[in-house]
Amino acid sequence: MRRRLFLASGGAAALAGCASVNNALNDNATIQRILHVAEPLNHAVIGTHGLAQTYRDSDVDRDFRVNGFEPPGDSAYQTLARGGFASYKLVVDGALV
Repeated sequence: MRRRLFLASGGAAALAGCASVNNALNDNATIQRILHVAEPLNHAVIGTHGLAQTYRDSDVDRDFRVNGFEPPGDSAYQTLARGGFASYKLVVDGALV
């Protein structure tokens, strides 16, 4: 049991440092340039077709049909919908880092 606890805590400690390394690499302009230069090679070797397609604002339908579900009928939803969801607040909580 002690060995498993030791291995689990060691693994967690090792992963805790990954975020700072990841952020440092993502924010590094040199790394970004290298990746950008390598993209044509990626296309040639792997056959990828680049980034995901982007759309103009005029291509997006504001009244997008929801698959299989009717909108909620309660008064709270109706009030938010009438106001264009301007007063909606998304609560994000969880572990503090």
